[in-house]
Amino acid sequence: MEVFGAVGTAISLITLARNNMGRAQRLGRTVDDLREILSDVMELQDYVDPEEDIDLLNRISRIIDEVMEMIEENSTTSRVAMTFFWNSSLDGDVYRLNAKLSRLHEMLKTRTRRRRTSNASIANINSSPQHSPYSPPSTARRDLLPTSSLSQLHTTLMFQDAENEDVRPPLQLEWFSILERNYTSNFRTIQYESSDRNTVVTHEVQFSTIPNTPQNVDAKECDFLEDQLLTVETSTDYAVYRLDPIYKFETSRACDKFMMKVRERELVGKFLPVEISKKNAQSPWKNLCCMMVGGSKDILLARDKPVCLWEKSRGLSKIPDTTITFHDRNTRKYAEWPLRDFIDASLVMNRAVELSWRNNADVAVFTFPGQSEAREFASVFDRQRKRRASSVNLSNGDFMQRQSQTAYIAPVAELDSIPKGPVELDADPRPSELE
Repeated sequence: MEVFGAVGTAISLITLARNNMGRAQRLGRTVDDLREILSDVMELQDYVDPEEDIDLLNRISRIIDEVMEMIEENSTTSRVAMTFFWNSSLDGDVYRLNAKLSRLHEMLKTRTRRRRTSNASIANINSSPQHSPYSPPSTARRDLLPTSSLSQLHTTLMFQDAENEDVRPPLQLEWFSILERNYTSNFRTIQYESSDRNTVVTHEVQFSTIPNTPQNVDAKECDFLEDQLLTVETSTDYAVYRLDPIYKFETSRACDKFMMKVRERELVGKFLPVEISKKNAQSPWKNLCCMMVGGSKDILLARDKPVCLWEKSRGLSKIPDTTITFHDRNTRKYAEWPLRDFIDASLVMNRAVELSWRNNADVAVFTFPGQSEAREFASVFDRQRKRRASSVNLSNGDFMQRQSQTAYIAPVAELDSIPKGPVELDADPRPSELE
């Protein structure tokens, strides 16, 4: 198609201009962004329908004309080189072109993905006579194949700005999947669809992101405490948002399931301590801190914030890796501590649990409302620590040492046949099983 030929020409000219910006080399980041966006558009040429996508292609073509005109008006060409002159007015022009192209690229990408999804669903219906009309759709595009099975997980997605004002009406969604994992940019793209498939939402989540829940272990909603990139396509419109979305569920179990899918980890424990603090065990204030948890020398990390224990298997050996997460009031971000960094857990004053770091003298203190919560937290910690140790031993080939040594107890009728006195090393007092 002609438009992609023009895009390729524009990329070549932008590359040439970028390499010949003279003294303005350090200001060329926006030009680099423009080149990257055009490269992303080029990647869609194999998936575009010339008839159905003619409106978007025409809009892209007009922007390419603007790019070419901008380069021609701000450059001089000699027999040996082209010099591209940068001035302050171009800064805003390039930003404007970047914004337009980014939006058109997202619209074109989503449209081609939806079309191929629809074609794949029709193919499934024709090839499977037992196909259910309620089966979730499958995505056929090679570079955006779902990397997890689709799950039925009803939610209400809220779009609110920093002032808690609704940006758009809430969406009722049903089908959840992980659409893509990008290990270069370290994010996964989750996709949610409505029950009638007329609404598709994509949400880019950084690998390190931890969903946030209110001060309640039975929370039915979660957010992310920072702006996220979401795209929404319906039968009537397409929009891109950068905000902190709120996912609301009917039950706390459904909310936990969503968080586990987003993190791709198992939630093995959720607790609500009164406070979390950190102290140094070698400090002269140690005794006072033990008598009064949260003393003046403790560093208060959190108060009345949920604590979650997550497990993820790593490597071919499937060794479980368990971490503790909570929202740190000092950094205003989520902290995540691997359990392998701690030696053990010990109860203090019946309702507090101390976790001692392996490589230093610091101690984390989790204070709970009562003794039962503290004991349960320590029990989960100890169980996960033993599971990891067991898996490490098995992966190292130490499983032979774990075989139990069962003592033989002879029946009363056989007692007279057992040799008296010392037994020779090659003798076996047990009757042969082959006899």
